[in-house]
Amino acid sequence: VTAVEVSTDGGASWIEADLQEPVYSMAFTRFRHPWKWDGTECVLLSRCRDESGYMQPSREELIADRQLLAVSLQSHQGLAHRGRRERDQCGSLA
Repeated sequence: VTAVEVSTDGGASWIEADLQEPVYSMAFTRFRHPWKWDGTECVLLSRCRDESGYMQPSREELIADRQLLAVSLQSHQGLAHRGRRERDQCGSLA
C-alpha cells in the first residue's frame, strides 16, 4: 500500500489519509484520517493504492468489470479448444 484515500460522503469526494508505520509491501497497513462527525447520516469509504499505481475499485466497479470480462470471454468461444484427432492409416492427422 502506498496511499489510502477516505471519503465521508459516499465517494463524492476523496481525501488522502495518513499511513501509519510500519508500511510493508503486500501487507495490512493502518491509516488515519482526522474527521469531526457532525451527527448527520454519512457513508464512510476507504480505498488503497498499491506500488503499481492500481487504485482499489469500489464493489460496484469490480462487479461491473467482472461482468464485462465474463461477457467478453463468452463472445470468444475460440480461445481454447479441447479436441482429439486420430491418425488415419497413412499416418496423417484426420
